Amino acid sequence: MEINHKLKLSSDLLVAKLMMLFGALYSLKLLFDEHRSNVDIDFKTDLEYKIFFIIMIAFLVYFLTRPAIFYDELNLYIKKINSPEIIVSLKDIKSIFNNPLTGVRGNPIITIDYIDNLPGKNSIKFSAPNSIDKIKIFCDVVKRTNPHVEIV
Repeated sequence: MEINHKLKLSSDLLVAKLMMLFGALYSLKLLFDEHRSNVDIDFKTDLEYKIFFIIMIAFLVYFLTRPAIFYDELNLYIKKINSPEIIVSLKDIKSIFNNPLTGVRGNPIITIDYIDNLPGKNSIKFSAPNSIDKIKIFCDVVKRTNPHVEIV
C-alpha cells in the first residue's frame, strides 16, 4: 500500500489572522476602559471603537473561513471550516487559473475548476503562498495526471 504525503497549496494567512485578532482585542479593551473611566467620553469616540471592533471581527472571521488546500499525486483535498473535506481526483480538474493581479503582497489568487458529482459551483479560489514554485510543481503534477487540463 502506497502512502501519499499531502502537500499544502494554500497559504495560512497567519499574520493577517493575528493582526485582526490583536485589533479586535485592542478595540475591545478600549471599549471597556472607556466605560470604566469617570471621564465622559463623547459618543463619537465610543462609536469609532465599536465600528473598529466590528470590522476587525468581520475580517478575522473572513480569514478564519478561508479553505485549506492540499494535494498529493492522486487527489486534491479541500478543507473548509464549515463542511467536510472534499476530495477531488486530479483527473477531474478542468482548469487552473493563476491570477497574479488580484493577490495581496505577492500571493496570487488561484482558481481551480473541477468536475464533481455535487450540484452547483465546482470551483475553488484560494490564496497561494509567496513561492510560485509550489504552484508550478502542482501544475506539473496535474498535467502528468490529466494532460487535458487547461492551465492559464
